[in-house]
Amino acid sequence: MGVFWFYIALIPYAVLPQTEVFVEYKTYLPSVGLALVVAEVLRRMRRRVPLGWQAPVVAVVVIALMITTIRRNVIYQSPVNLWADAAAKGPSNVRAHNGLGMALSAAGRHDEAVSALTEALRLAPHNYKAHVNLGITFKNLGRIDEAVVHYLQALSLRPNDPETHTNLGVALKQKGDLNGAIEQYREALRLEPDLAEAHINMGTALYLQGRYEEAAQAFEAGLRLEPDHAMAHNNLAAALFALDRHADAERQARRALALQPDLSLAYLNLGKALAAQGRRGEAAAALEQALRLNPGLTEAQRQLEVLSTRNPNMEDQNALPASGDPPQAD
Repeated sequence: MGVFWFYIALIPYAVLPQTEVFVEYKTYLPSVGLALVVAEVLRRMRRRVPLGWQAPVVAVVVIALMITTIRRNVIYQSPVNLWADAAAKGPSNVRAHNGLGMALSAAGRHDEAVSALTEALRLAPHNYKAHVNLGITFKNLGRIDEAVVHYLQALSLRPNDPETHTNLGVALKQKGDLNGAIEQYREALRLEPDLAEAHINMGTALYLQGRYEEAAQAFEAGLRLEPDHAMAHNNLAAALFALDRHADAERQARRALALQPDLSLAYLNLGKALAAQGRRGEAAAALEQALRLNPGLTEAQRQLEVLSTRNPNMEDQNALPASGDPPQAD
């Protein structure tokens, strides 16, 4: 019965097309048959093997299984270990190299990730996921031109993927091609109108072009889909400040800080909004907190210096210069 169960459970994998030959989950159901066989062997061994031999045999089996489990658990301790093991045991497996590349990239080991993903593309030059993942890795390395090349190759294989259009838009924005970036975000939203990141990133590009009203609308659209996106609230605050909607900017900056209390840019935008409303003491406190969190935030330092040198009797005492630093949403 156990042998019969084992082979019947494997029939679907023998009949249906399989992308991978060796996958752990394929053993789950057949292992029930194996357990039946083992149980029968143990039952017969109990009757035929002297009691003095039974305990040592069981102990050897248990120790062997324990060692195997411990060694396997080491592999399961991290995604890098798991995918490296898969790639080593299946050197021609594209998915293993692709998974290893993304695990290495997530661990910050981008140069090694490039090697793994390049190997995946060597094995399968038209693999869409490998092109996308290599584009993401090159972006993380600051090699934007190479990232753009791989995003474009991915889109030539799958032109209707909204996330890849969004990734390409981010890369183009980093190259300074804001019109190209906005075009990619619009295409992403045509394909998937509810893609929050595309709305938010388009808002960033529009802000950089000085199209503050459109930027605010894009940030608001993104926040309707993802209301807990702290950076989007912060960026909306920047756009609203540029539109002289200072009270609204304050509310958005506070919302960003409620979601991410260590967001220095939100303290910067809060300080500017408070100063524009004449609340100089609160503004100074917010700007000082921005500098405590990020001492290199020169815009906060500049705004604080301007605030401290303002003549309180001047009519325009509430008007701080607009920030030269763009919001961040990539």
